[in-house]
Amino acid sequence: MVVPVDAAMIHDITGPLAIDTFHRMKGEKVFDPEKIIMIFDHQVPADSITAAENHIMMRKFAKEQGIFLLLKAASKTLIWSSILYHRPLFPLRFDKEAII
Repeated sequence: MVVPVDAAMIHDITGPLAIDTFHRMKGEKVFDPEKIIMIFDHQVPADSITAAENHIMMRKFAKEQGIFLLLKAASKTLIWSSILYHRPLFPLRFDKEAII
């Protein structure tokens, strides 16, 4: 059974795992970059070398795939993963990267 995906979101903790798996599975292009959003919201700013390397990996993958990247300022208190389900950010794409 194939389920149509309305939107997919990855963040700075699970994103590197998903990207590594994508490459191990020999993926070349994501199914629809307009339906994917990446969010940095757990380790902002990066709190370790590993976190910083993960941010770099995710930025590179987002650029290669044409995926929207949302960078959450550390001072914001909103939980973006919840908001995405209630108020999609996709119509607000002015650019491929936004800082909130």
